[in-house]
Amino acid sequence: MSAASLVLQRLSPPLRAAAEKVVFDLDQSLSLTEQAKQIMAAVADGRIDPDTGHMLVNCIEKIAGIYATDELEVRLAALEAKAP
Repeated sequence: MSAASLVLQRLSPPLRAAAEKVVFDLDQSLSLTEQAKQIMAAVADGRIDPDTGHMLVNCIEKIAGIYATDELEVRLAALEAKAP
């Protein structure tokens, strides 16, 4: 029975949970903080579930980190260019 179970696991892997697609208006011209506020308002209104809202706010946080890294890289390059 153990061998049969192993064979079945290899042939048909267990299903993974997948999040449902959500659609709501997000004004991308606003700051990242304002976008996070829009997501929280959508959660409060029940347009998206709290788990999805948490995931989206985490994505915005990651994007903010990427922007900060890009900005530091540009500043560092400018300082290195000015160095004698």
